[in-house]
Amino acid sequence: MSDTVVRLPGMGGSIDADPTVTSSPTPLATRRSPRATRTPWWAEPVTLTVVDVAIAALVAVPARLLWLETPVLAVALLVVCWAALLALLRAVEASLVESRVVVCARVVRAAGLLVIVGAVFALVSPTFERSGEVVTVAALWAAASCVLRTMVPHLGAGRSRSGLPLVVVSAGADHRTRAVATLEHRLGRSLPLIEVSPDGDAAVADRVAAVALDVEAGAVVAFPGGGLDAATLRRMQWELERVRLPLFIDPGVLGVAPSRLQPSAIGDLTLVRIRGIHRAGLAWHLWGVIGRLGAGLGLLLILPALLAIAFAITRTSPGAAIYRQSRVGRDGREFTIFKFRTMTAAAARPDDGENEFDGVLFKIRLDPRVTPLGRWLRRYSIDELPQLINVVLGDMRLVGPRPALPDEVAQYVDDDHRRLAVPPGLTGLWQVSGRSDLTWEESVRLDQHYVDNWSPTLDLIILCRTVRAVLGHRGAY
Repeated sequence: MSDTVVRLPGMGGSIDADPTVTSSPTPLATRRSPRATRTPWWAEPVTLTVVDVAIAALVAVPARLLWLETPVLAVALLVVCWAALLALLRAVEASLVESRVVVCARVVRAAGLLVIVGAVFALVSPTFERSGEVVTVAALWAAASCVLRTMVPHLGAGRSRSGLPLVVVSAGADHRTRAVATLEHRLGRSLPLIEVSPDGDAAVADRVAAVALDVEAGAVVAFPGGGLDAATLRRMQWELERVRLPLFIDPGVLGVAPSRLQPSAIGDLTLVRIRGIHRAGLAWHLWGVIGRLGAGLGLLLILPALLAIAFAITRTSPGAAIYRQSRVGRDGREFTIFKFRTMTAAAARPDDGENEFDGVLFKIRLDPRVTPLGRWLRRYSIDELPQLINVVLGDMRLVGPRPALPDEVAQYVDDDHRRLAVPPGLTGLWQVSGRSDLTWEESVRLDQHYVDNWSPTLDLIILCRTVRAVLGHRGAY
Protein backbone atom coordinates (compact mmCIF):
# COMPACT_ATOMS: atom_id res chain seq x y z
CA MET A 1 0.00 0.00 0.00
CA SER A 2 1.66 3.19 -1.21
CA ASP A 3 2.17 6.32 0.82
CA THR A 4 0.06 9.39 0.27
CA VAL A 5 1.69 11.65 -2.31
CA VAL A 6 1.61 15.41 -1.71
CA ARG A 7 2.37 17.98 -4.39
CA LEU A 8 3.14 21.44 -3.17
CA PRO A 9 3.69 23.68 -6.23
CA GLY A 10 4.71 27.19 -5.35
CA MET A 11 3.40 27.37 -1.79
CA GLY A 12 5.03 30.56 -0.68
CA GLY A 13 8.17 30.08 -2.75
CA SER A 14 10.46 27.29 -3.80
CA ILE A 15 9.95 24.21 -1.67
CA ASP A 16 11.99 21.62 -3.48
CA ALA A 17 13.54 21.13 -6.85
CA ASP A 18 11.19 18.21 -7.27
CA PRO A 19 7.57 19.39 -6.84
CA THR A 20 6.46 15.86 -5.98
CA VAL A 21 7.40 14.75 -2.51
CA THR A 22 6.34 11.92 -0.27
CA SER A 23 4.74 13.26 2.87
CA SER A 24 5.41 11.69 6.24
CA PRO A 25 3.65 14.17 8.47
CA THR A 26 4.21 14.11 12.15
CA PRO A 27 1.28 13.02 14.31
CA LEU A 28 -1.51 15.51 14.83
CA ALA A 29 -0.88 15.48 18.56
CA THR A 30 2.45 17.24 17.99
CA ARG A 31 0.95 19.95 15.79
CA ARG A 32 0.44 23.49 16.92
CA SER A 33 -3.02 24.51 18.05
CA PRO A 34 -5.54 24.20 15.23
CA ARG A 35 -6.71 27.73 16.00
CA ALA A 36 -3.41 28.99 14.54
CA THR A 37 -4.38 27.77 11.08
CA ARG A 38 -7.96 28.96 11.07
CA THR A 39 -9.35 32.10 9.61
CA PRO A 40 -8.43 35.22 11.59
CA TRP A 41 -10.45 36.09 14.67
CA TRP A 42 -12.19 38.86 12.78
CA ALA A 43 -13.56 36.31 10.29
CA GLU A 44 -14.89 33.88 12.89
CA PRO A 45 -18.71 33.37 12.96
CA VAL A 46 -19.01 34.82 16.45
CA THR A 47 -17.09 37.94 15.43
CA LEU A 48 -19.10 38.33 12.24
CA THR A 49 -22.34 38.01 14.18
CA VAL A 50 -21.22 40.74 16.58
CA VAL A 51 -20.21 42.97 13.65
CA ASP A 52 -23.53 42.39 11.87
CA VAL A 53 -25.43 43.28 15.04
CA ALA A 54 -23.30 46.39 15.48
CA ILE A 55 -23.95 47.41 11.88
CA ALA A 56 -27.68 46.83 12.33
CA ALA A 57 -27.66 48.98 15.45
CA LEU A 58 -25.69 51.76 13.75
CA VAL A 59 -28.21 51.79 10.92
CA ALA A 60 -31.26 51.52 13.20
CA VAL A 61 -30.33 54.30 15.65
CA PRO A 62 -30.26 57.24 13.18
CA ALA A 63 -33.25 55.75 11.33
CA ARG A 64 -35.20 55.60 14.59
CA LEU A 65 -34.27 59.19 15.40
CA LEU A 66 -35.05 60.60 11.95
CA TRP A 67 -38.09 58.80 10.60
CA LEU A 68 -38.63 55.32 12.03
CA GLU A 69 -41.73 55.12 14.22
CA THR A 70 -41.42 51.47 15.25
CA PRO A 71 -40.84 51.30 19.05
CA VAL A 72 -37.27 50.84 20.30
CA LEU A 73 -38.12 47.48 21.88
CA ALA A 74 -39.48 46.22 18.58
CA VAL A 75 -36.33 47.36 16.74
CA ALA A 76 -34.17 45.59 19.32
CA LEU A 77 -36.18 42.39 18.80
CA LEU A 78 -35.69 42.68 15.05
CA VAL A 79 -31.93 43.02 15.57
CA VAL A 80 -31.92 39.78 17.58
CA CYS A 81 -33.97 38.04 14.88
CA TRP A 82 -31.60 39.39 12.22
CA ALA A 83 -28.58 37.89 13.98
CA ALA A 84 -30.38 34.57 14.44
CA LEU A 85 -31.42 34.39 10.77
CA LEU A 86 -27.88 35.17 9.56
CA ALA A 87 -26.56 32.35 11.72
CA LEU A 88 -29.35 29.97 10.64
CA LEU A 89 -28.63 30.52 6.95
CA ARG A 90 -24.85 30.24 7.49
CA ALA A 91 -24.32 33.82 6.35
CA VAL A 92 -21.71 34.36 9.08
CA GLU A 93 -19.47 31.49 8.04
CA ALA A 94 -16.24 32.28 6.20
CA SER A 95 -15.61 30.50 2.91
CA LEU A 96 -12.58 30.14 0.68
CA VAL A 97 -14.54 28.29 -2.00
CA GLU A 98 -17.91 29.96 -2.42
CA SER A 99 -18.12 33.23 -4.29
CA ARG A 100 -19.10 36.48 -2.64
CA VAL A 101 -22.30 36.38 -4.70
CA VAL A 102 -23.30 33.13 -2.97
CA VAL A 103 -22.37 34.50 0.46
CA CYS A 104 -24.33 37.71 -0.13
CA ALA A 105 -27.29 35.71 -1.43
CA ARG A 106 -27.58 34.14 2.03
CA VAL A 107 -27.73 37.63 3.52
CA VAL A 108 -30.51 38.63 1.11
CA ARG A 109 -32.46 35.48 2.00
CA ALA A 110 -32.08 36.34 5.68
CA ALA A 111 -33.49 39.80 4.95
CA GLY A 112 -36.47 38.23 3.18
CA LEU A 113 -37.15 35.98 6.16
CA LEU A 114 -36.87 39.00 8.47
CA VAL A 115 -39.64 40.71 6.52
CA ILE A 116 -41.79 37.60 6.95
CA VAL A 117 -41.01 37.57 10.68
CA GLY A 118 -42.02 41.23 10.90
CA ALA A 119 -45.28 40.49 9.08
CA VAL A 120 -46.05 37.66 11.52
CA PHE A 121 -45.28 39.92 14.49
CA ALA A 122 -47.63 42.55 13.02
CA LEU A 123 -50.48 40.04 13.10
CA VAL A 124 -50.07 39.25 16.79
CA SER A 125 -48.84 42.55 18.21
CA PRO A 126 -49.76 46.20 17.50
CA THR A 127 -46.12 47.07 18.23
CA PHE A 128 -45.25 46.02 14.68
CA GLU A 129 -48.23 47.66 13.00
CA ARG A 130 -45.89 49.56 10.70
CA SER A 131 -44.70 46.40 8.93
CA GLY A 132 -43.66 48.44 5.89
CA GLU A 133 -40.85 49.89 7.96
CA VAL A 134 -39.51 46.37 8.51
CA VAL A 135 -38.99 46.02 4.76
CA THR A 136 -36.91 49.20 4.66
CA VAL A 137 -34.87 48.24 7.71
CA ALA A 138 -34.22 44.72 6.36
CA ALA A 139 -33.06 46.16 3.02
CA LEU A 140 -30.67 48.58 4.76
CA TRP A 141 -29.24 45.85 6.99
CA ALA A 142 -28.81 43.46 4.06
CA ALA A 143 -27.06 46.11 1.98
CA ALA A 144 -24.66 46.99 4.82
CA SER A 145 -23.86 43.33 5.55
CA CYS A 146 -23.29 42.60 1.84
CA VAL A 147 -20.85 45.50 1.62
CA LEU A 148 -18.99 44.04 4.60
CA ARG A 149 -18.76 40.62 2.95
CA THR A 150 -17.62 42.11 -0.33
CA MET A 151 -14.81 44.12 1.23
CA VAL A 152 -13.46 41.66 3.80
CA PRO A 153 -11.36 38.65 2.75
CA HIS A 154 -12.31 35.15 3.94
CA LEU A 155 -16.02 35.97 3.74
CA GLY A 156 -16.23 34.81 0.12
CA ALA A 157 -13.88 33.42 -2.45
CA GLY A 158 -12.19 35.54 -5.02
CA ARG A 159 -8.50 36.10 -5.50
CA SER A 160 -7.33 35.22 -2.03
CA ARG A 161 -5.65 38.11 -0.26
CA SER A 162 -5.14 36.02 2.83
CA GLY A 163 -2.71 33.39 1.64
CA LEU A 164 -4.76 30.56 3.17
CA PRO A 165 -4.71 27.71 0.65
CA LEU A 166 -7.01 24.81 -0.02
CA VAL A 167 -5.78 21.24 0.12
CA VAL A 168 -7.10 19.11 -2.73
CA VAL A 169 -7.48 15.37 -2.09
CA SER A 170 -8.03 13.17 -5.13
CA ALA A 171 -8.27 9.51 -6.03
CA GLY A 172 -7.98 10.11 -9.76
CA ALA A 173 -11.31 11.73 -10.63
CA ASP A 174 -11.57 12.21 -14.39
CA HIS A 175 -12.33 15.94 -14.25
CA ARG A 176 -9.90 16.66 -11.41
CA THR A 177 -7.47 18.61 -13.60
CA ARG A 178 -10.09 21.12 -14.73
CA ALA A 179 -11.60 21.33 -11.25
CA VAL A 180 -8.22 22.10 -9.67
CA ALA A 181 -7.55 24.70 -12.38
CA THR A 182 -10.90 26.34 -11.56
CA LEU A 183 -10.06 26.48 -7.85
CA GLU A 184 -6.58 27.85 -8.53
CA HIS A 185 -7.98 30.50 -10.86
CA ARG A 186 -10.50 31.58 -8.22
CA LEU A 187 -7.94 31.75 -5.42
CA GLY A 188 -5.13 33.12 -7.57
CA ARG A 189 -2.53 30.60 -6.42
CA SER A 190 -1.32 27.01 -6.80
CA LEU A 191 -2.83 24.43 -4.48
CA PRO A 192 -1.39 21.43 -2.64
CA LEU A 193 -2.58 18.17 -4.17
CA ILE A 194 -2.79 14.92 -2.20
CA GLU A 195 -3.16 11.82 -4.36
CA VAL A 196 -4.67 8.79 -2.64
CA SER A 197 -3.59 5.32 -3.69
CA PRO A 198 -6.23 3.51 -5.80
CA ASP A 199 -5.92 0.62 -3.34
CA GLY A 200 -6.87 2.85 -0.44
CA ASP A 201 -4.95 3.94 2.62
CA ALA A 202 -6.20 3.36 6.14
CA ALA A 203 -4.23 6.35 7.44
CA VAL A 204 -5.19 8.80 4.69
CA ALA A 205 -7.57 10.74 6.97
CA ASP A 206 -4.78 11.42 9.49
CA ARG A 207 -2.37 12.30 6.71
CA VAL A 208 -4.73 14.76 5.05
CA ALA A 209 -5.43 16.56 8.32
CA ALA A 210 -1.71 16.70 9.16
CA VAL A 211 -0.73 18.04 5.74
CA ALA A 212 -3.52 20.63 5.89
CA LEU A 213 -2.15 21.85 9.21
CA ASP A 214 1.39 21.84 7.80
CA VAL A 215 0.47 24.27 5.02
CA GLU A 216 -1.96 26.20 7.24
CA ALA A 217 -4.86 25.44 4.93
CA GLY A 218 -8.25 27.06 5.16
CA ALA A 219 -10.22 24.09 3.81
CA VAL A 220 -9.96 20.68 2.16
CA VAL A 221 -11.59 19.73 -1.14
CA ALA A 222 -11.99 16.00 -1.88
CA PHE A 223 -12.70 14.25 -5.19
CA PRO A 224 -14.02 10.76 -4.34
CA GLY A 225 -13.20 7.61 -6.26
CA GLY A 226 -10.85 4.67 -6.10
CA GLY A 227 -9.22 4.54 -2.68
CA LEU A 228 -11.20 7.55 -1.51
CA ASP A 229 -14.40 5.67 -0.69
CA ALA A 230 -17.33 6.60 1.56
CA ALA A 231 -15.75 5.15 4.72
CA THR A 232 -12.48 7.00 4.09
CA LEU A 233 -14.32 10.25 3.49
CA ARG A 234 -16.23 9.81 6.73
CA ARG A 235 -13.01 9.28 8.72
CA MET A 236 -11.48 12.29 6.96
CA GLN A 237 -14.45 14.42 7.97
CA TRP A 238 -14.01 13.28 11.58
CA GLU A 239 -10.33 14.25 11.62
CA LEU A 240 -10.92 17.59 9.90
CA GLU A 241 -13.77 18.35 12.27
CA ARG A 242 -11.40 17.74 15.17
CA VAL A 243 -8.96 20.35 13.86
CA ARG A 244 -11.79 22.68 12.78
CA LEU A 245 -11.20 22.49 9.04
CA PRO A 246 -14.16 22.50 6.60
CA LEU A 247 -14.41 19.66 4.07
CA PHE A 248 -15.91 20.11 0.60
CA ILE A 249 -16.73 16.99 -1.46
CA ASP A 250 -17.18 16.98 -5.23
CA PRO A 251 -20.56 15.35 -6.05
CA GLY A 252 -19.34 14.31 -9.50
CA VAL A 253 -21.56 16.61 -11.58
CA LEU A 254 -20.40 19.36 -13.92
CA GLY A 255 -21.97 22.74 -14.60
CA VAL A 256 -24.80 22.40 -12.06
CA ALA A 257 -25.64 25.41 -9.89
CA PRO A 258 -26.05 24.72 -6.15
CA SER A 259 -29.66 25.88 -6.32
CA ARG A 260 -30.44 22.86 -8.51
CA LEU A 261 -29.04 20.35 -6.01
CA GLN A 262 -31.36 18.94 -3.37
CA PRO A 263 -29.99 16.43 -0.83
CA SER A 264 -32.24 13.55 0.16
CA ALA A 265 -31.72 10.85 2.77
CA ILE A 266 -32.86 7.23 2.57
CA GLY A 267 -31.76 5.57 5.78
CA ASP A 268 -28.03 6.26 6.05
CA LEU A 269 -27.78 6.76 2.28
CA THR A 270 -27.52 10.35 1.08
CA LEU A 271 -28.60 11.11 -2.47
CA VAL A 272 -28.49 14.38 -4.41
CA ARG A 273 -31.31 15.25 -6.77
CA ILE A 274 -30.55 17.52 -9.71
CA ARG A 275 -33.52 19.71 -10.52
CA GLY A 276 -34.18 20.52 -14.16
CA ILE A 277 -34.58 24.03 -15.52
CA HIS A 278 -38.06 24.88 -16.80
CA ARG A 279 -37.68 27.30 -19.68
CA ALA A 280 -41.37 27.31 -20.57
CA GLY A 281 -42.82 28.57 -17.31
CA LEU A 282 -44.14 31.92 -16.18
CA ALA A 283 -40.74 33.24 -15.01
CA TRP A 284 -39.11 32.50 -18.38
CA HIS A 285 -41.85 34.17 -20.44
CA LEU A 286 -42.28 37.10 -18.06
CA TRP A 287 -38.54 37.74 -18.05
CA GLY A 288 -38.53 37.60 -21.84
CA VAL A 289 -41.31 40.21 -22.05
CA ILE A 290 -39.46 42.45 -19.60
CA GLY A 291 -36.33 42.11 -21.73
CA ARG A 292 -38.13 43.03 -24.93
CA LEU A 293 -39.76 46.05 -23.29
CA GLY A 294 -36.41 47.10 -21.87
CA ALA A 295 -34.74 46.73 -25.27
CA GLY A 296 -37.47 48.81 -26.91
CA LEU A 297 -37.13 51.54 -24.31
CA GLY A 298 -33.35 51.45 -24.68
CA LEU A 299 -33.62 51.88 -28.44
CA LEU A 300 -35.79 54.97 -28.00
CA LEU A 301 -33.42 56.52 -25.47
CA ILE A 302 -30.24 55.98 -27.50
CA LEU A 303 -31.77 56.55 -30.94
CA PRO A 304 -29.99 59.92 -31.47
CA ALA A 305 -26.64 58.31 -30.61
CA LEU A 306 -27.34 55.38 -32.95
CA LEU A 307 -28.13 57.77 -35.81
CA ALA A 308 -24.92 59.71 -35.14
CA ILE A 309 -22.85 56.50 -35.18
CA ALA A 310 -24.53 55.36 -38.41
CA PHE A 311 -23.76 58.70 -40.03
CA ALA A 312 -20.10 58.49 -38.91
CA ILE A 313 -19.77 54.99 -40.37
CA THR A 314 -21.08 56.03 -43.80
CA ARG A 315 -18.83 59.12 -43.80
CA THR A 316 -15.62 57.27 -42.90
CA SER A 317 -15.98 54.25 -45.23
CA PRO A 318 -18.23 53.41 -48.18
CA GLY A 319 -21.13 51.08 -47.61
CA ALA A 320 -24.23 50.72 -45.46
CA ALA A 321 -24.02 51.56 -41.78
CA ILE A 322 -25.95 48.45 -40.67
CA TYR A 323 -24.50 45.02 -41.35
CA ARG A 324 -26.92 42.13 -41.71
CA GLN A 325 -25.86 38.54 -41.23
CA SER A 326 -27.55 35.18 -40.84
CA ARG A 327 -27.18 33.65 -37.37
CA VAL A 328 -28.56 30.54 -35.70
CA GLY A 329 -31.01 30.97 -32.84
CA ARG A 330 -32.97 28.72 -30.53
CA ASP A 331 -33.43 25.13 -31.75
CA GLY A 332 -31.37 25.84 -34.86
CA ARG A 333 -33.71 28.43 -36.38
CA GLU A 334 -31.86 31.02 -38.48
CA PHE A 335 -32.54 34.75 -38.24
CA THR A 336 -30.97 37.99 -39.48
CA ILE A 337 -28.83 39.81 -36.97
CA PHE A 338 -28.20 43.56 -37.08
CA LYS A 339 -24.85 45.15 -36.22
CA PHE A 340 -23.01 48.34 -37.04
CA ARG A 341 -20.59 47.69 -39.90
CA THR A 342 -17.01 47.68 -38.60
CA MET A 343 -15.22 46.37 -41.70
CA THR A 344 -14.74 47.68 -45.20
CA ALA A 345 -17.77 46.76 -47.32
CA ALA A 346 -15.81 44.78 -49.93
CA ALA A 347 -13.48 43.04 -47.45
CA ALA A 348 -12.55 39.44 -48.24
CA ARG A 349 -12.07 36.94 -45.44
CA PRO A 350 -8.40 36.06 -44.85
CA ASP A 351 -7.15 32.50 -45.17
CA ASP A 352 -8.07 30.10 -42.37
CA GLY A 353 -4.38 29.81 -41.57
CA GLU A 354 -4.47 33.33 -40.12
CA ASN A 355 -7.10 32.39 -37.53
CA GLU A 356 -5.90 33.15 -33.99
CA PHE A 357 -8.79 31.37 -32.28
CA ASP A 358 -9.02 27.67 -31.64
CA GLY A 359 -12.11 25.61 -32.42
CA VAL A 360 -14.75 26.70 -34.94
CA LEU A 361 -14.55 30.50 -34.46
CA PHE A 362 -12.53 32.76 -36.76
CA LYS A 363 -10.84 35.69 -35.03
CA ILE A 364 -7.82 37.88 -35.77
CA ARG A 365 -6.60 40.40 -33.22
CA LEU A 366 -5.40 42.94 -35.77
CA ASP A 367 -7.83 42.12 -38.55
CA PRO A 368 -6.89 44.28 -41.59
CA ARG A 369 -10.54 44.37 -42.66
CA VAL A 370 -11.60 46.43 -39.62
CA THR A 371 -11.81 50.19 -40.11
CA PRO A 372 -10.33 52.62 -37.54
CA LEU A 373 -13.84 53.63 -36.43
CA GLY A 374 -14.89 49.99 -36.42
CA ARG A 375 -12.02 49.08 -34.13
CA TRP A 376 -13.22 51.70 -31.64
CA LEU A 377 -16.81 50.48 -31.91
CA ARG A 378 -15.68 46.91 -31.23
CA ARG A 379 -13.51 47.99 -28.34
CA TYR A 380 -16.57 49.14 -26.41
CA SER A 381 -19.06 46.68 -28.00
CA ILE A 382 -20.98 49.60 -29.50
CA ASP A 383 -21.24 47.74 -32.81
CA GLU A 384 -23.65 45.30 -31.14
CA LEU A 385 -26.22 47.89 -30.03
CA PRO A 386 -28.43 47.38 -33.13
CA GLN A 387 -29.03 43.84 -31.83
CA LEU A 388 -31.55 45.48 -29.51
CA ILE A 389 -33.80 45.28 -32.57
CA ASN A 390 -33.36 41.50 -32.56
CA VAL A 391 -34.30 41.46 -28.88
CA VAL A 392 -37.48 43.43 -29.59
CA LEU A 393 -38.33 41.04 -32.44
CA GLY A 394 -37.85 38.04 -30.16
CA ASP A 395 -34.96 36.47 -32.10
CA MET A 396 -32.61 37.19 -29.20
CA ARG A 397 -32.77 38.02 -25.50
CA LEU A 398 -30.74 40.51 -23.51
CA VAL A 399 -28.76 37.61 -22.00
CA GLY A 400 -27.93 34.31 -23.64
CA PRO A 401 -25.26 32.32 -25.49
CA ARG A 402 -23.28 33.93 -28.28
CA PRO A 403 -25.28 33.98 -31.57
CA ALA A 404 -23.50 31.47 -33.82
CA LEU A 405 -22.94 31.49 -37.56
CA PRO A 406 -24.48 28.66 -39.64
CA ASP A 407 -21.05 27.36 -40.71
CA GLU A 408 -19.99 27.28 -37.05
CA VAL A 409 -23.05 25.25 -36.08
CA ALA A 410 -22.27 22.85 -38.92
CA GLN A 411 -19.02 22.01 -37.09
CA TYR A 412 -20.68 21.44 -33.70
CA VAL A 413 -20.13 18.05 -32.11
CA ASP A 414 -22.12 16.28 -29.42
CA ASP A 415 -22.74 18.61 -26.47
CA ASP A 416 -21.99 21.80 -28.45
CA HIS A 417 -25.62 21.83 -29.64
CA ARG A 418 -26.74 22.46 -26.05
CA ARG A 419 -25.96 26.15 -26.67
CA LEU A 420 -28.96 26.27 -29.04
CA ALA A 421 -31.50 25.27 -26.37
CA VAL A 422 -32.20 28.95 -25.59
CA PRO A 423 -32.22 32.12 -27.71
CA PRO A 424 -28.84 33.81 -28.13
CA GLY A 425 -28.15 36.95 -26.15
CA LEU A 426 -26.84 40.46 -26.58
CA THR A 427 -24.55 39.62 -23.68
CA GLY A 428 -23.81 36.41 -21.80
CA LEU A 429 -21.35 34.47 -19.69
CA TRP A 430 -19.01 34.12 -22.65
CA GLN A 431 -19.03 37.85 -23.28
CA VAL A 432 -18.40 38.88 -19.65
CA SER A 433 -15.71 36.25 -19.02
CA GLY A 434 -13.15 37.26 -21.62
CA ARG A 435 -14.83 36.88 -25.02
CA SER A 436 -12.20 36.19 -27.68
CA ASP A 437 -9.47 35.64 -25.08
CA LEU A 438 -11.17 32.37 -24.14
CA THR A 439 -10.64 29.05 -25.85
CA TRP A 440 -13.45 27.42 -27.80
CA GLU A 441 -13.83 24.79 -25.09
CA GLU A 442 -14.12 27.48 -22.41
CA SER A 443 -16.70 29.46 -24.36
CA VAL A 444 -18.83 26.36 -24.97
CA ARG A 445 -18.59 25.36 -21.30
CA LEU A 446 -19.72 28.83 -20.17
CA ASP A 447 -22.68 28.85 -22.55
CA GLN A 448 -23.67 25.34 -21.45
CA HIS A 449 -23.50 26.45 -17.82
CA TYR A 450 -25.84 29.33 -18.61
CA VAL A 451 -28.32 27.09 -20.44
CA ASP A 452 -28.29 24.49 -17.66
CA ASN A 453 -28.61 26.96 -14.78
CA TRP A 454 -30.71 29.79 -16.16
CA SER A 455 -32.53 32.02 -13.71
CA PRO A 456 -33.57 35.69 -13.61
CA THR A 457 -30.94 36.19 -10.91
CA LEU A 458 -28.22 34.82 -13.19
CA ASP A 459 -29.36 37.17 -15.95
CA LEU A 460 -29.16 40.14 -13.57
CA ILE A 461 -25.66 39.14 -12.46
CA ILE A 462 -24.50 38.89 -16.09
CA LEU A 463 -26.04 42.26 -16.96
CA CYS A 464 -24.20 43.87 -14.05
CA ARG A 465 -20.93 42.21 -15.07
CA THR A 466 -21.45 43.40 -18.65
CA VAL A 467 -20.81 47.00 -17.60
CA ARG A 468 -17.40 46.08 -16.20
CA ALA A 469 -16.61 43.87 -19.21
CA VAL A 470 -17.44 46.66 -21.66
CA LEU A 471 -15.40 49.27 -19.80
CA GLY A 472 -12.50 46.83 -19.45
CA HIS A 473 -12.90 45.73 -23.10
CA ARG A 474 -11.04 42.47 -22.40
CA GLY A 475 -11.10 40.14 -25.42
CA ALA A 476 -12.83 42.73 -27.65
CA TYR A 477 -11.29 42.80 -31.13
